[in-house]
Amino acid sequence: MDSVKSCQSVAIKKLLLKSSAPDVGFLQTSMNPPAHLLRSPSVHPSAFIAKGAVVLGDVSIAENASVWYNAVLRGDINAITIGHGSNVQDGTVLHLSADHGCHIGNYVTVGHMAMLHACSIGDECLIGMGAIILDGAQIGARSIIGAGAVVTQNKIIPPGSMVMGTPAKVVRQLSPDEQANLRSWADRYIRLIPHYHHLGLADPAFSTQADGLHS
Repeated sequence: MDSVKSCQSVAIKKLLLKSSAPDVGFLQTSMNPPAHLLRSPSVHPSAFIAKGAVVLGDVSIAENASVWYNAVLRGDINAITIGHGSNVQDGTVLHLSADHGCHIGNYVTVGHMAMLHACSIGDECLIGMGAIILDGAQIGARSIIGAGAVVTQNKIIPPGSMVMGTPAKVVRQLSPDEQANLRSWADRYIRLIPHYHHLGLADPAFSTQADGLHS
Protein backbone atom coordinates (compact mmCIF):
# COMPACT_ATOMS: atom_id res chain seq x y z
CA MET A 1 0.00 0.00 0.00
CA ASP A 2 2.84 2.35 0.89
CA SER A 3 4.50 1.67 -2.46
CA VAL A 4 1.28 2.55 -4.29
CA LYS A 5 1.03 5.84 -2.37
CA SER A 6 4.68 6.54 -3.13
CA CYS A 7 4.14 5.98 -6.86
CA GLN A 8 1.07 8.22 -6.81
CA SER A 9 3.03 10.92 -5.01
CA VAL A 10 5.83 10.79 -7.58
CA ALA A 11 3.31 10.96 -10.44
CA ILE A 12 1.55 13.96 -8.91
CA LYS A 13 4.86 15.77 -8.41
CA LYS A 14 5.78 15.17 -12.07
CA LEU A 15 2.42 16.57 -13.20
CA LEU A 16 2.84 19.63 -11.00
CA LEU A 17 6.34 20.25 -12.28
CA LYS A 18 5.18 19.84 -15.87
CA SER A 19 2.23 22.18 -15.41
CA SER A 20 4.36 24.83 -13.71
CA ALA A 21 7.09 24.76 -16.34
CA PRO A 22 6.97 27.77 -18.68
CA ASP A 23 5.64 27.20 -22.18
CA VAL A 24 8.62 28.46 -24.18
CA GLY A 25 6.65 28.64 -27.41
CA PHE A 26 3.96 30.76 -25.79
CA LEU A 27 6.54 33.04 -24.20
CA GLN A 28 8.27 33.57 -27.52
CA THR A 29 4.97 34.34 -29.22
CA SER A 30 3.79 36.66 -26.46
CA MET A 31 6.97 38.72 -26.80
CA ASN A 32 5.87 39.67 -30.34
CA PRO A 33 2.37 41.17 -30.22
CA PRO A 34 0.16 40.67 -33.30
CA ALA A 35 0.71 43.40 -35.87
CA HIS A 36 -3.00 44.24 -35.90
CA LEU A 37 -2.97 44.85 -32.15
CA LEU A 38 -0.21 47.45 -32.53
CA ARG A 39 -2.29 49.55 -34.92
CA SER A 40 -4.41 52.44 -33.71
CA PRO A 41 -8.11 52.63 -34.59
CA SER A 42 -9.04 54.92 -37.46
CA VAL A 43 -12.24 56.77 -36.58
CA HIS A 44 -13.82 59.39 -38.85
CA PRO A 45 -14.35 62.71 -37.02
CA SER A 46 -18.10 62.55 -37.66
CA ALA A 47 -18.45 59.09 -36.08
CA PHE A 48 -19.59 58.58 -32.49
CA ILE A 49 -17.92 56.25 -29.99
CA ALA A 50 -19.77 56.08 -26.67
CA LYS A 51 -17.97 56.28 -23.37
CA GLY A 52 -17.46 52.74 -22.13
CA ALA A 53 -17.20 51.18 -25.57
CA VAL A 54 -13.92 49.36 -26.30
CA VAL A 55 -12.35 50.00 -29.70
CA LEU A 56 -8.78 48.79 -30.07
CA GLY A 57 -6.29 47.62 -32.64
CA ASP A 58 -6.95 47.44 -36.38
CA VAL A 59 -10.40 49.02 -36.48
CA SER A 60 -11.68 51.42 -39.13
CA ILE A 61 -14.90 53.36 -38.51
CA ALA A 62 -16.33 55.43 -41.34
CA GLU A 63 -18.29 58.67 -41.58
CA ASN A 64 -21.45 58.95 -39.46
CA ALA A 65 -21.01 55.47 -38.00
CA SER A 66 -21.63 54.90 -34.30
CA VAL A 67 -20.52 52.46 -31.61
CA TRP A 68 -22.67 52.43 -28.49
CA TYR A 69 -22.31 51.71 -24.79
CA ASN A 70 -20.33 48.64 -23.73
CA ALA A 71 -19.81 47.43 -27.28
CA VAL A 72 -16.44 45.74 -27.88
CA LEU A 73 -14.56 45.96 -31.19
CA ARG A 74 -11.32 44.06 -30.71
CA GLY A 75 -9.08 44.29 -33.78
CA ASP A 76 -6.15 42.32 -32.42
CA ILE A 77 -5.58 39.43 -34.86
CA ASN A 78 -7.25 40.81 -38.01
CA ALA A 79 -9.12 43.91 -39.17
CA ILE A 80 -12.57 45.28 -38.34
CA THR A 81 -14.25 47.76 -40.68
CA ILE A 82 -17.47 49.65 -40.02
CA GLY A 83 -19.01 51.31 -43.08
CA HIS A 84 -20.65 54.69 -43.60
CA GLY A 85 -23.65 55.35 -41.38
CA SER A 86 -23.63 51.95 -39.68
CA ASN A 87 -24.35 51.51 -35.99
CA VAL A 88 -23.09 48.89 -33.53
CA GLN A 89 -25.45 48.97 -30.59
CA ASP A 90 -25.01 48.50 -26.87
CA GLY A 91 -23.25 45.37 -25.64
CA THR A 92 -22.42 44.01 -29.07
CA VAL A 93 -19.11 42.17 -29.59
CA LEU A 94 -17.11 42.15 -32.83
CA HIS A 95 -14.06 39.92 -33.01
CA LEU A 96 -11.98 38.03 -35.56
CA SER A 97 -10.09 34.96 -36.58
CA ALA A 98 -6.68 34.72 -38.21
CA ASP A 99 -8.40 33.81 -41.49
CA HIS A 100 -11.31 36.26 -41.44
CA GLY A 101 -11.73 39.88 -40.47
CA CYS A 102 -15.07 41.38 -39.50
CA HIS A 103 -16.50 43.70 -42.12
CA ILE A 104 -19.71 45.70 -41.72
CA GLY A 105 -21.06 47.43 -44.83
CA ASN A 106 -22.74 50.81 -45.16
CA TYR A 107 -25.94 51.75 -43.28
CA VAL A 108 -26.04 48.50 -41.31
CA THR A 109 -27.85 48.29 -37.99
CA VAL A 110 -26.41 45.80 -35.49
CA GLY A 111 -28.86 45.34 -32.61
CA HIS A 112 -28.08 45.20 -28.91
CA MET A 113 -25.98 42.31 -27.57
CA ALA A 114 -25.26 40.75 -30.97
CA MET A 115 -22.10 38.69 -31.50
CA LEU A 116 -20.37 39.06 -34.87
CA HIS A 117 -17.28 36.90 -35.16
CA ALA A 118 -15.05 37.03 -38.24
CA CYS A 119 -17.95 37.56 -40.63
CA SER A 120 -19.05 39.91 -43.42
CA ILE A 121 -22.27 41.95 -43.43
CA GLY A 122 -23.54 43.55 -46.65
CA ASP A 123 -24.94 47.07 -46.97
CA GLU A 124 -28.23 48.07 -45.33
CA CYS A 125 -28.68 44.89 -43.29
CA LEU A 126 -30.53 44.68 -39.98
CA ILE A 127 -28.95 42.34 -37.44
CA GLY A 128 -31.43 41.58 -34.67
CA MET A 129 -30.75 41.78 -30.95
CA GLY A 130 -28.75 38.87 -29.59
CA ALA A 131 -28.03 37.38 -33.00
CA ILE A 132 -24.81 35.38 -33.40
CA ILE A 133 -22.94 35.27 -36.71
CA LEU A 134 -19.96 32.93 -36.82
CA ASP A 135 -16.64 32.72 -38.67
CA GLY A 136 -16.68 33.02 -42.44
CA ALA A 137 -20.40 33.72 -42.71
CA GLN A 138 -21.44 36.23 -45.37
CA ILE A 139 -24.71 38.12 -45.11
CA GLY A 140 -26.01 39.53 -48.39
CA ALA A 141 -27.08 43.17 -48.66
CA ARG A 142 -30.50 44.27 -47.44
CA SER A 143 -31.10 41.18 -45.33
CA ILE A 144 -32.62 40.79 -41.87
CA ILE A 145 -31.09 38.43 -39.33
CA GLY A 146 -33.78 37.82 -36.72
CA ALA A 147 -33.24 38.38 -33.02
CA GLY A 148 -31.44 35.47 -31.40
CA ALA A 149 -30.65 33.73 -34.68
CA VAL A 150 -27.39 31.77 -34.98
CA VAL A 151 -25.76 31.92 -38.41
CA THR A 152 -23.32 29.02 -38.59
CA GLN A 153 -19.74 29.04 -39.91
CA ASN A 154 -19.23 29.83 -43.60
CA LYS A 155 -22.97 30.21 -44.20
CA ILE A 156 -23.79 32.31 -47.27
CA ILE A 157 -27.01 34.31 -47.00
CA PRO A 158 -28.33 35.67 -50.33
CA PRO A 159 -29.19 39.38 -50.58
CA GLY A 160 -32.67 40.39 -49.51
CA SER A 161 -33.24 37.46 -47.15
CA MET A 162 -35.25 37.12 -43.97
CA VAL A 163 -33.24 34.81 -41.72
CA MET A 164 -34.42 33.24 -38.47
CA GLY A 165 -33.78 30.36 -36.10
CA THR A 166 -31.02 28.24 -34.59
CA PRO A 167 -29.33 27.24 -36.78
CA ALA A 168 -30.44 30.17 -38.91
CA LYS A 169 -32.27 29.55 -42.17
CA VAL A 170 -33.69 31.77 -44.89
CA VAL A 171 -37.44 31.76 -44.28
CA ARG A 172 -38.45 34.04 -47.14
CA GLN A 173 -37.34 36.78 -49.49
CA LEU A 174 -37.92 40.35 -48.40
CA SER A 175 -40.16 42.44 -50.63
CA PRO A 176 -38.66 45.42 -52.48
CA ASP A 177 -40.45 47.78 -50.07
CA GLU A 178 -39.10 45.92 -47.03
CA GLN A 179 -35.58 46.07 -48.41
CA ALA A 180 -35.86 49.77 -49.20
CA ASN A 181 -37.00 50.47 -45.63
CA LEU A 182 -33.96 48.90 -43.96
CA ARG A 183 -31.76 51.96 -44.31
CA SER A 184 -34.21 53.97 -42.19
CA TRP A 185 -33.04 52.06 -39.10
CA ALA A 186 -29.50 53.33 -39.65
CA ASP A 187 -30.71 56.84 -40.43
CA ARG A 188 -32.32 57.04 -36.98
CA TYR A 189 -28.95 56.49 -35.33
CA ILE A 190 -27.21 58.93 -37.65
CA ARG A 191 -29.63 61.63 -36.49
CA LEU A 192 -28.75 60.91 -32.86
CA ILE A 193 -25.00 61.40 -33.30
CA PRO A 194 -24.85 65.24 -33.23
CA HIS A 195 -26.92 65.36 -30.05
CA TYR A 196 -24.59 62.96 -28.24
CA HIS A 197 -21.55 64.92 -29.40
CA HIS A 198 -23.12 68.22 -28.32
CA LEU A 199 -23.81 66.82 -24.84
CA GLY A 200 -20.22 65.63 -24.45
CA LEU A 201 -21.16 61.96 -24.35
CA ALA A 202 -18.54 60.76 -26.83
CA ASP A 203 -15.41 58.96 -25.68
CA PRO A 204 -12.86 61.80 -25.59
CA ALA A 205 -10.19 59.50 -27.01
CA PHE A 206 -12.12 59.48 -30.30
CA SER A 207 -13.95 62.80 -30.10
CA THR A 208 -11.80 64.90 -32.43
CA GLN A 209 -14.41 66.43 -34.75
CA ALA A 210 -14.20 70.13 -35.42
CA ASP A 211 -16.71 72.53 -33.85
CA GLY A 212 -19.80 72.82 -35.99
CA LEU A 213 -19.15 69.62 -37.93
CA HIS A 214 -22.64 68.35 -37.13
CA SER A 215 -24.39 71.70 -37.22
